[in-house]
Amino acid sequence: MKDIRLIIGIVTIMLFVFVAFQSCGAYATVKSSNGIGNIGIIISFVALIAALICINTRDAYSGAFISVVFYALAGFLGLFNFTNHKIVFVYGFMCIMFSIFSVLIGIKQKNASN
Repeated sequence: MKDIRLIIGIVTIMLFVFVAFQSCGAYATVKSSNGIGNIGIIISFVALIAALICINTRDAYSGAFISVVFYALAGFLGLFNFTNHKIVFVYGFMCIMFSIFSVLIGIKQKNASN
């Protein structure tokens, strides 16, 4: 199970790089008042925090539940703040899926340790 959490963390870090660059580009080119570049950068940094927690605490089941909070926060930010760019909705959905995977992995690790 800790290998799956490592893979989720690495995929999230790659997603962070992609979302951060895309959000910076969207903010630089559009510069409108919808704030899509700002929310994309916030989502990417919250997802990065979740990934770092997920990778560093992959041996303990409590780290899975802590990373769930950050993944869910990034997911809900993405799901509820998409206006003109629908790709933010996709990022939010991916973060929600990562939070569900982290919950399931954390429950499985907790049951295996008992």
